[in-house]
Parts: sequence; C-alpha cells; structure tokens
Amino acid sequence: MAALAGRPLLVLGMHRSGTSSFVGLAARLGAELGSDLLDANEFNPRGYGEHRGVVEIHDRFLAAEGLRWDAPRRPERWGGEAAQRARAELAGLLAREFAAATLFALKDPRLCRLLPLWAPVFADLGARPACVLVVRHPLEVAASLERRDGIEPARSHLLYLEHMLAAERETRGWPRSVVAYDELFADWRGVAKRVAAECGLRWPRDPEAAAPEIEAFLSGDLRHHRAAEWPPGEAARFPWLAELHEELLALARRGPAPERTQALDRLGASLTAAAALYEPELAAADARAASDAAERRRVAEEARKAERKRDRLADSPWLWLRTFLRRRLRGGPV
Repeated sequence: MAALAGRPLLVLGMHRSGTSSFVGLAARLGAELGSDLLDANEFNPRGYGEHRGVVEIHDRFLAAEGLRWDAPRRPERWGGEAAQRARAELAGLLAREFAAATLFALKDPRLCRLLPLWAPVFADLGARPACVLVVRHPLEVAASLERRDGIEPARSHLLYLEHMLAAERETRGWPRSVVAYDELFADWRGVAKRVAAECGLRWPRDPEAAAPEIEAFLSGDLRHHRAAEWPPGEAARFPWLAELHEELLALARRGPAPERTQALDRLGASLTAAAALYEPELAAADARAASDAAERRRVAEEARKAERKRDRLADSPWLWLRTFLRRRLRGGPV
C-alpha cells in the first residue's frame, strides 16, 4: 500500500467537548477535512467537521462488536474479522481522500476508544499522526449531551471517563497537544502556535491571513453550557471525574510529568475494575432499550400499513366493496 505523503492530525475528545471548534480552527488554518462531511444541524450549526465515511466505518465496527457510540463499554477484539474489515476500509478512504494532502484532520469522538483500530493503518501507510486532545468540563459535556440526545448525566460521566482516559493512554507514543476548551475562545492564536510546536507540524495557511474567518467561526454563540468550576459538593460526588479533569488540565497547562501519568494510570485501573460491576447491568439495560425501540418501530410500521390500506380503500369503491363482502362472508367485523 502506498505511503501517505501528508500528516494526519487526530482531533480527540469526548462528544460535545469542543472538538468541532478545534477542527474548524484547523480547517481554516489549512488542514483538509475531506469531501463528504456530516451535515450541520441545530446542535452544531457550523458543522461537525467529521468525515461521513469515517463515522460510518466506526459505527459498523461498533455494531459488529455489539456496541453503539453511547455505550460506556470499550471494544475488546482488535484482531477479529470486523476489525480487519474496518482497517481495510479506513486505509482505502485515506488513500482516496488525502493522498495529496500535506496536512489533514480526522475528527470523530469515537476515535478516542478506537485508536487501537487505527494504529496499524497509520503504520502500514507510513504515517505518524499528531494528536490534539480537547478537554472540556465534564458537567458542561453532560448538560450538552442531555440537551442533544437525552442522555442521563450518569451515563455521560461514564462515557467521559472512558473516552478521555483511553485517548490519553493510547496517544502517549505520538506527538500530541492537550488543549482546554476555554483556550480556543480566549487565545486561539496561542493554541495554534502551541499545537504546531508540540506536534511538530506547520499550518499550511498563515494564521493572520485566516484570522477574520477564525474569529467569525469561534464566536461565543457556539457555547451553550458553562461550568467553569465545580459547584459545591459536586467534585466530592464525582471524585474520578474531578480528578481526571484536573489532571488533563494540568497536562494542557504544564505538560506531562511522571506523577501525572501515574495518577491517570491509577484512574484507568480503577475504572477497569469498576467496569466488571457496571458493564453487565449496562449491557442488559441497552438490550432492553434496543428491544423496546424495535417494538416501537414494529408498531409504527403496522400503523403506517393500516393507514395506507385505508387510503387505498377510500380511493377505490370497488376495492372497498370486495373487502366488505369478504369480511361479511368470514363473519368478521365490517
């Protein structure tokens, strides 16, 4: 397989954590995003910056593993048929979309937990990705997910732990930069300069030339939920969340340190141990929810069929009469 000439920039972070804002900044600084992006909507009116094909491959792989994007359970089988198929599809997509790109950005929150899927793809293509981890307050993330998807905060908190711990752990061997969400709005120039230095990349476009577009894009109306500090008592209620958030902010502000790595590893081990307790119940709850959703779809489809049949009968008196006579002959209701 031919090597990629350009540099991949992976934009990582929990859902609703500001990765769309960062990838929008990167795109205006010249990073290519590909030709087929997810549509903007009311929850992200300026676009997600996510390649549709990448998201679809991710979702197919998760489905093959019995998971969804919002399941607080990590994939475990990275060498099976589903993983091999997904890697082949991802390699083909990169070759089609980014063969001529000097710098291209890939952004999908699913990436946080799917980096073991991607690592062999980059190795085969001779590409060493740079990574940006975007850190947003977990209470802001939970509020945004509840508004968009109706996800209860407890599940959001588990998802935050899973995504951010996995992203931090799996990117330790690659050039990376950790960015606090607030920094994007307070000093995007400083963020762009630091990311370029820490990741060893050069933005294709001069930041000052792109400044008017960037400042219009990073306007304050992109942010709907604010939780700069932990409300009284909340940090004590969610000690793992609070500690993870503080350690990630320390990475963003002061860089890596052995004690920081040890703290993050300790949190990861605690979460793995706790998963043995909560994952079976979550899996059962997800299965019940999927069964209920399937039943609702079945009932809705039956209602649509009955409505279409009534419409046909109303449009054809002869069809109505034939149906009427058949029911009378069978002794059924008219």
